[in-house]
Amino acid sequence: MSKTVRLATFVDRITSPIVFAGFVLFACVFLYFEGNLQEAKILILSFVATIFVTGILKITLKKDRRSDALILLNDYAFPSGHASGAVSFAFAISYILMSINLPRADALVGVIFMIALCIGISRVLIRVHTRIEVYAGVAIGILVPLLVIMLLE
Repeated sequence: MSKTVRLATFVDRITSPIVFAGFVLFACVFLYFEGNLQEAKILILSFVATIFVTGILKITLKKDRRSDALILLNDYAFPSGHASGAVSFAFAISYILMSINLPRADALVGVIFMIALCIGISRVLIRVHTRIEVYAGVAIGILVPLLVIMLLE
């Protein structure tokens, strides 16, 4: 196994929905205690709605995983849940960081989106998703938080 594939497999394992839920919970608690309740609502609702939409699409469309995947997964492939979760978190947290005028938020936003990009690329490298499955996850990860923000603001 190449170093690239090993790194992509590592990224896959550390970016599970449970890990993202932990980040979201930590950020929501921080936002709440800083008096940013509206921002905490945006983050948690974006995360939950993204998981819901992604899950419904996976169950409805029932697209099997690639047969040449480098790691074995037993759920459906379309859309990429890792990509939708990563981009949803990145989009929502970026909106929040900019809205609360956090110093150096622009640099942090760049890092967060680079991490989301690495997650999407890793899904293709370990062959658990095609590019279109990752693109669909990215689209969901942008559209769902955008809709949540529009409804709550």
